[in-house]
Amino acid sequence: MEVEQLDIITSSTMKSLTRTREGPCVSMYMPTHRFGRETRQGRVRLGHLIAGAREALVGSGMRGRTADALLGEVTALAGNDDFWQHQEDGLAIFVASDGTRTYRLPVAFDELVVVADSFHVKPLWPLLSDGELFYVLALSRNEIRLLWANRFQIGEVDLPEDVPASLAQALWYDDPERQLQLHGSGRVGRDRVVATFHGHGTPDENDEARLELFLRAVDGGIRHLLDPDSPLVLGGVVEMIAMFRRVTGHQRVVEGAVSGNLDLAKPDALHPRAVAAVEPLLQRPFVEDAAAFASAGERAISALLDGVSAARNGRLSSVIIPLGIHAWGRVDPEGRVDPEGHVDPEGHVDPEEPAVAVHEQWEPGDIDLLDMIGTSTWATGGRVHAVEPEAIPGPGPIAAVLRY
Repeated sequence: MEVEQLDIITSSTMKSLTRTREGPCVSMYMPTHRFGRETRQGRVRLGHLIAGAREALVGSGMRGRTADALLGEVTALAGNDDFWQHQEDGLAIFVASDGTRTYRLPVAFDELVVVADSFHVKPLWPLLSDGELFYVLALSRNEIRLLWANRFQIGEVDLPEDVPASLAQALWYDDPERQLQLHGSGRVGRDRVVATFHGHGTPDENDEARLELFLRAVDGGIRHLLDPDSPLVLGGVVEMIAMFRRVTGHQRVVEGAVSGNLDLAKPDALHPRAVAAVEPLLQRPFVEDAAAFASAGERAISALLDGVSAARNGRLSSVIIPLGIHAWGRVDPEGRVDPEGHVDPEGHVDPEEPAVAVHEQWEPGDIDLLDMIGTSTWATGGRVHAVEPEAIPGPGPIAAVLRY
């Protein structure tokens, strides 16, 4: 299976990464560089992570040859010159029996490799939770640009061919009574399709109609690229923004906008204006859930083990977990654990409650219990926030609120 390379973390991404898989799952995170000689460091770092993953796989009982085969696709990436010339600030790689996925992302991850029965996704939550991921759609008759962004970074999304790139080469117009027809014709610029309209009439008569049709085509073309839960900031002249608001099917178009002619505006120049427009939405979920935790009384949870139990039972409406900290251990759903905190098939403790073994260092078979709390909460409809440890409200490693 070929390596799948992606650049945006959406709800669909998380659903795919957190679904149950057969066999071990390898998760790798590392910082990368966009330019210069530093890009060469990436292949060295990846080599170290691959070696660590192989050691963990073999330590868990896998034959060395089988481990090498599982890691074969990611090993090939280490020597792929083109791959290292197209990076962001961080790289996340997920390897399992169903293939290898790579994500070039705007976060400089710490180096980490985790081998477990599921993928380790906690470092990805800041790109999805709290509305941190949003989009910017720069509208212009001359060029359509879609950008992804978070609070710190912005980057352009490569538009597929079914998204019309501009209205600049619209040379012919249909009579409004006969309906306008739009089709892709000719590759221009970034290998995208330019909108071409056929018919007759004058530009003055048909301008508003063809502009609306153009924007509807843009909206339809980008719909599958957008996470429906992520905000969309519009940019451009006032009339185009107003018309796109009327025709779009995206449910989270931000009230504020980046107004003006953006044809020559670079992404870095757009970024602070887009963040300012979306700031209230970025802050709202975390502020709401932190306030809910502070006022939850007996429904507030700070202890790790209480959080594990509640998350597994689908009882958490929200949870705030720390980045950069791991709680290695494992959960035995049948309640079996030995006196040293290891799962023991002979020692039943409480068949009504899963036993949790917590270890100071990673051991074969361990997962990050904090990661499990997050994924279990999200899978059952709760909200997850991953923040720096000092931002966790309350006395414990987590701040969670029970549904009941």
